[in-house]
Amino acid sequence: MSEFLRIISDIRVVIAIAVLIVILVMLLIIHRVRTKRFKNELAELENQYILVKNIPVSLKMNKAVAIARVDQDTNTKMQDAQLNFDNVQADISKIGSDLADAEDLIVSGKLKKADLLMQDVEKNIVTCDTQVKALENQLDEILAKETEQRQEVNTLKNRFRALKSQALENETKLAFAWPMIEHKVSDTEKMFSTFEEWMYSN
Repeated sequence: MSEFLRIISDIRVVIAIAVLIVILVMLLIIHRVRTKRFKNELAELENQYILVKNIPVSLKMNKAVAIARVDQDTNTKMQDAQLNFDNVQADISKIGSDLADAEDLIVSGKLKKADLLMQDVEKNIVTCDTQVKALENQLDEILAKETEQRQEVNTLKNRFRALKSQALENETKLAFAWPMIEHKVSDTEKMFSTFEEWMYSN
């Protein structure tokens, strides 16, 4: 016991213990700082991932598939777009999985592995973003005809509304032909409704 007290009371041992405690505290602080930095980086990567994931290629793809069913000209373009879409979806899924793995690594304190994985994820997000935007442009080209049709129908709708309003203002003057005008207005409204239903179902 006295030997132990003599060793403990030795100034060199006290200094060594103090240095060891300081080193341990420093390592703990560094680990916490690094963990916080990696969590922030991960949150930033998740935001970038969400931005890429939220580009509406799925919606455009569904529209393009519907158009390809009735328009043979777009069929070849659609096969290429479908392949690109499948690749993009696989890449997005892998990035989501890698982000979850990176979070697990950070939580379990494997920061070096998490850092390497996050570097890969960052590169993959940049690549995927480029691919998604290219696919979106490809789909926009396929959907250009539909967009043009919709704009044309909107122009016709506005013209129809103006004519209908004008006819209602002059109802008394047009009394002799009013039943026929009402019939034409009703038929036109039905055609617009049919077009909207067709577009919606496609």
